[in-house]
Order: sequence, then C-alpha cells, then structure tokens
Amino acid sequence: MSQQSRVMRAAATATAVKMYPDRPEHAALPDNYLQHAKEFDTPILFVTGKANRVFTDSNIVCFDRLKALAPDNRHELLIVDGYGHQDPFMGKDVAQDVFPQFLPFLQRHSGIARQDAAD
Repeated sequence: MSQQSRVMRAAATATAVKMYPDRPEHAALPDNYLQHAKEFDTPILFVTGKANRVFTDSNIVCFDRLKALAPDNRHELLIVDGYGHQDPFMGKDVAQDVFPQFLPFLQRHSGIARQDAAD
C-alpha cells in the first residue's frame, strides 16, 4: 500500500492508523491508535493555527474523535487565530500570543489547580 493510500485510509476512517503496518519494527504498535483511547485519562490540549495549510484539520478531527470516545472534557482544542502550522510553537510572538493560552488548560488538569480550588 502506498503512503498516499495509507493517508487516504486514515482520512476515510477518521482515525489514526499505522503508516507502515507491515514493518516488523512497528509490530508492537496498535493498528488503530485510537482503539483504546478512552482507556487513557491523560488530558490532551490539541493546538493548531487557524491559518494551518499543512495539516488543515487533522488536530480538529483527532480532537472530535477523542471527544466522542471520552466526552468528559479532559481533551480540549485551541485554534490560534493568525497562526499557521507550526507557528503556535515557534512563531515570533508565541510567548505573548499563544503560550499564555496554555495556562488555563494546565491549571484545570494539574494538582495545583485542584489544590487552589480546595483552599
């Protein structure tokens, strides 16, 4: 199966599958990365730039899929206006524009936030 066929397969199934399922070094990995996703309780903040033209909606699709599997608000999506593909992590003004937007998520899902709420 070609790489393009694998990408199309993942897009068609709206899930995350192995790019090279026949390679022995990938044998221990699941064929469908989201198959057991609801069993994990680690919160994920999906971040993408609104002007992302590389992987246009991949984080949005992944977030929606996980949200359907685990609708308990542990996963969140942040779409950053004015930023592209990798810009939310490496852009010129991320320290002022983007990184502060991570803080509320981290506080909601850390012991510090729960401890502060209890005080």
